[in-house]
Amino acid sequence: MTTIVMANQKGGVGKTTTAIALASALVNKGYRVLVIDSDPQGNLTAALGINPDTVPGLMDMLCDDAVISDVLIKTFAGDCVPCSILFADADRRLTQPYAFSLLDSKLEEVKEDYDFCLIDAPPSLGILSLNDFNAADYVIVPVNASAFSLQGLSSLFEIIEMVNSRGKHRIDILGILLTRFNPRTRLSQEVLETLDKIAASKGTSVFNTRIRQSVKVEVS
Repeated sequence: MTTIVMANQKGGVGKTTTAIALASALVNKGYRVLVIDSDPQGNLTAALGINPDTVPGLMDMLCDDAVISDVLIKTFAGDCVPCSILFADADRRLTQPYAFSLLDSKLEEVKEDYDFCLIDAPPSLGILSLNDFNAADYVIVPVNASAFSLQGLSSLFEIIEMVNSRGKHRIDILGILLTRFNPRTRLSQEVLETLDKIAASKGTSVFNTRIRQSVKVEVS
């Protein structure tokens, strides 16, 4: 099972949309896909047609020893582990010394059952994000083409480097995904140029595919 986390501590950059679109594409190609909502806002859960407040989910799995099969819900984008606002206090709940590796341990149970696991990380760098990084093989960093899009990227890369230095395996940045891109504006072009330089300094690249700005998709 290849595990990929969509991560950026800035909200509204398209992490959830990216996770759903990628999961749906992989399912359509015949792959077995597991999607994990790691954001207590529950946007991915809701976008897949699940009421996050009425079903067990990630909190039960990490806090109450539920196994993944206890919380899975089948959706058009694969099997989903939901999350809800009830897990907003995860940093208070998960304080044990091994708390950062709980998700990785749970995924060991199903690594032969799926081809891909896609994780929608929260827009913060707390215990849930650390769990996501420790469980992942790769990170996709969605960044929107706006004036404030580059804020926090350095902190994100620092966390990834810290996990690589202390974790049991290395995670690689699969690429930076530019979203809400308008090639006709100077701002979008300037953001792209800056991201190209940042990506090169981190040994990765900006994906050739840029997600154009569209009013048709409001999930982010």
